[in-house]
Amino acid sequence: MVSDTQRASAAADVAYEMGALRDAWRLHRSAPFAWTAWFIHARNLMRFFDGTEDHEDDVLARHFFDPPGHWDGIRAQVAKPAAYTECEEAADKLAAHLTYGRADYRAQGFPPSQKVTDHLLGLALAFVTALPPEHRALFGRVLG
Repeated sequence: MVSDTQRASAAADVAYEMGALRDAWRLHRSAPFAWTAWFIHARNLMRFFDGTEDHEDDVLARHFFDPPGHWDGIRAQVAKPAAYTECEEAADKLAAHLTYGRADYRAQGFPPSQKVTDHLLGLALAFVTALPPEHRALFGRVLG
């Protein structure tokens, strides 16, 4: 069970990830660090929204809802873009882990995806909009 204190602390991190993804997308063509940052922030938000990896201390979107399954219903209404899974795998190989497969992805010139960015920022809007008022207040003007 997630406490209100944990949820409030995590909200700041989630809000940061949302803003950082938006900023990384804006800068990825002109700044090499932003290209890598896009993959890291996209991956973090993918895991947050999907809730597919629930390690003991993972922060997941569903933790902000009662019942937690309420978020699953909202998320299910938003179709993932075709490149979603490929971007998630590329994030693992290109930015999140040092792997031997990184060279293959680099050679393919795998870029950040506008469709995945739009999808994740759309989920961010759906998430914040659907939050109960007491949790929505934790996010301030994150999407403004």
